[in-house]
Amino acid sequence: MRRFVVCVLVTACGARTELLSGTHSDADALGGAGGSGEHTAGSGGGSLGVGAHGGLGGASVSAGTGGALFSAGGTSGVSGRAGSAGDAESAGQSGDSNAAGAGGEAGAPECPPCVTPPPKCIDAHTVRRFGAGQCSAGACQFASTDSPCLTSCQDGACLPFAASISQGETSACATVNHGPLKCWGDTFNGLLGNGSGIGPTPVPGLETGVRLVSVGTRAACALMDSGDVNCFGLGFSKVTKVTGLPSDVTSVACASPYFDHTCVASPTAGVICWGSNNFGQLGNGLTTPSFTYQFEHVNVVGLAQGVVAVSAGSNDTCAMTGGGALWCWGMNRYGELGTGTLDLALTPAAVVGFSAGATAISAGEEYTCALTDQGAVRCWGWNATGHANALSPIDVAGVSDASALSVGGVAGCAVTRSGALKCWGLAAWNQLGTGSATDSYTQAVDPIGMSSGVVAVAVGEYGACDVLETGAVYCWGNGPGGAALPKQLAGF
Repeated sequence: MRRFVVCVLVTACGARTELLSGTHSDADALGGAGGSGEHTAGSGGGSLGVGAHGGLGGASVSAGTGGALFSAGGTSGVSGRAGSAGDAESAGQSGDSNAAGAGGEAGAPECPPCVTPPPKCIDAHTVRRFGAGQCSAGACQFASTDSPCLTSCQDGACLPFAASISQGETSACATVNHGPLKCWGDTFNGLLGNGSGIGPTPVPGLETGVRLVSVGTRAACALMDSGDVNCFGLGFSKVTKVTGLPSDVTSVACASPYFDHTCVASPTAGVICWGSNNFGQLGNGLTTPSFTYQFEHVNVVGLAQGVVAVSAGSNDTCAMTGGGALWCWGMNRYGELGTGTLDLALTPAAVVGFSAGATAISAGEEYTCALTDQGAVRCWGWNATGHANALSPIDVAGVSDASALSVGGVAGCAVTRSGALKCWGLAAWNQLGTGSATDSYTQAVDPIGMSSGVVAVAVGEYGACDVLETGAVYCWGNGPGGAALPKQLAGF
C-alpha cells in the first residue's frame, strides 16, 4: 500500500483551491461524479482522477492509469474521465490530456453598472459629451461627441456668450467674450485709445478681461472682470485705472452727446460721478459753470447703496436699484427725468410708475427708456409720443419680451429673449435699420436681417450697432461704421 498526496491549485474565475489525500493499492479504485470542486478518480492501477462537475469556473483533472493529466473546466463543465489501463507514462485510450470537459468554456466577464460620465473640456474651446454606456470585454464603453465652444470651455461646459458694445456721438467700442476691447470711429481726444482712426483696432492695455464698455462724446471707460474701471479720452493721456472707486462696481456710464460726465454704480457705495455738472447731472446737489470738467469724484446724494445700474444721458443721469426702482437727476427740459414735471433735479428724483419692476435703464439725448420685468419697453422725454414730449413713461408697442436695451440720441433698440432686435424713435439717419427714414416712436420696427441671434445692441447719436451670437458686429445709420442697412463690420 502506498500513501499519496495530490494538491490541485485552480485559478480560473470562481474556482477555489482543493487539497486531496488518500491511500490505495494497485487494485484500489476511487470513482464517482463530483460537484463543483469535487473529486473523481478513474479506474486502473495507480490512477487518480480529480475533476469538477457543474461549478462556475470549476476545474477538472483527468488521468489515465498511472498518469496525471490536467484539464481546466468552466461553467457547467463536466469532469474528465480516466482511460482504461495504461502505464505510468501515458494516458489511457480514453484519457484526454489538457482538454476541457463538455461545456467547459469560461463565461464572459461582467461589467459594473455603466454610469454616463459628465461632460469634460478636452481643450480650451471644445467640450466632449458622452452617451449611454455599453459593456464590452468587461469594461463600459461610451460614445462621445465633441462640440466647439463659441466662448471657452470651463468645468465641462461652454461659458455663456458675453458681449458689450457702446456707441457715442462719433466713435464706438465693443468687446466679445471679455476682451480684447476694439474701437473705431473718431480719434478726437484720443477717444479710440489706440491713436488710430483705422478700426476696429484693439485698445492697448485692454487686451483681455473687459466686462463692459461705455463710450461718451469725448471719453470712454471699461469695467474689467477684476472690478477695476479703466478710462481713456478726455482727461486721460492713455488708458488709465480710475482710483478711489469701490471694488464692487457693477456698471459704468459715459455721457453723449454734448457735455461730458461719467458715473459708476456700486451696490455698497451707491453712485459716484465726475465730469461736467452744469445741469446738476453729477447729483450732488450743486452745479458748476458750463465746460468745467470736475475730475474730483462726488457721491450722488440719497443713493448710498443698493444701486446696480447707471446710465448717463446728454445732461442727465439715471440709476436703477436692485429692486427695480428708477431715479433720475439733472436737466429736465423735455421731461427726460420721467418725474411728471419739467423741474430741474440736482439730486435723484423718482421716476413715475417705477418704484419697482425695472430691469434696465438707458438715457439718450433728452430721451430715456426702461425695460420692465415683463419684457415691455417704456420711454419718456423728447417727442416720446411721436408728436409731443412725455413727462412720464409711456409704452412702446411691438416689444413684449425684451431682455436688453440701448438708447442714444432719440432712438432706442431692444434685444428680445429670442434674439430678435426691435427699434423705435427717430429715423432721420437710418438709425432704425429698416432702410426707411420714417420715424416710429410708439411702435417698434424690425431692422433688416436682425430677426435672430442678436445678443447686444448699442444706439448712438446717429446710428446703431449690434453683436450677434457668432461674435460678428453689424452697424447701420450715420454713426461710426454705419450704412443705410445693417452691414457687417470687419475686425470681429
